[in-house]
Amino acid sequence: MTKKKVLQLYRDILRNVKYLPETDARFVKEWARSDFERYRHETNSDNIQMLLSQGKVQLRTLENSVILSKAKFG
Repeated sequence: MTKKKVLQLYRDILRNVKYLPETDARFVKEWARSDFERYRHETNSDNIQMLLSQGKVQLRTLENSVILSKAKFG
């Protein structure tokens, strides 16, 4: 179940990236990939839950940026 949540979070981040300007999108993709790779072998369930929570907060921030970007640039 946790693996499914992690993959869904990663996909949601990448889904939102396509609405960003190219340079921002590249940065966010690289950041997401490096963070997910860094914690790929984490086994402590408490740490995994904390990382998922932090990732969801960052996803909401990204979604808000995308909304603002769409409003500003149409």
